[in-house]
Amino acid sequence: RRILGIEHPDTIEAAFNLAVTYGAQGRWEEDAVLLASVVQAGLKVLGQHHPHTQTYISDLAFVYENLGRRKEAEEMRALLISDTPRILGIEQPDTI
Repeated sequence: RRILGIEHPDTIEAAFNLAVTYGAQGRWEEDAVLLASVVQAGLKVLGQHHPHTQTYISDLAFVYENLGRRKEAEEMRALLISDTPRILGIEQPDTI
């Protein structure tokens, strides 16, 4: 963050990787907070339709689900469903 800045794509990816590590350790609250910032940075820097941003959103939905925050998980998944067919194609396995 200090060297590249908070909005550099490598910084965003590093934060995402740390969030994944939190999740693997069962540290869901920390994971959710960090992933929410990663999603916001991804949306701002990469755009909603970028594959990395889509991955960030998907992971945040998963974390919200694990925390019982179903409404927020639903919102994240709805965002993905609206974009995935256009980005990946209607018959792509990840779309289905």
